[in-house]
Amino acid sequence: MGDSSEELKREFDEFAQTEASLDSGLESAPRSGGVPPWVKWVVLGDLVIIAVVLLVVFAS
Repeated sequence: MGDSSEELKREFDEFAQTEASLDSGLESAPRSGGVPPWVKWVVLGDLVIIAVVLLVVFAS
């Protein structure tokens, strides 16, 4: 039983470290307010173009 409890503690510590690194990565991610509005319109336009091309390809 001693080995399994040590193994559980080690796995928990690894999980805690992974979770902490994920949290720090999320904190350093850019906020949505930092994206210029024109970037959103360009991405939206690209998605519309892709959708139209896919419709034309699958319709023919």
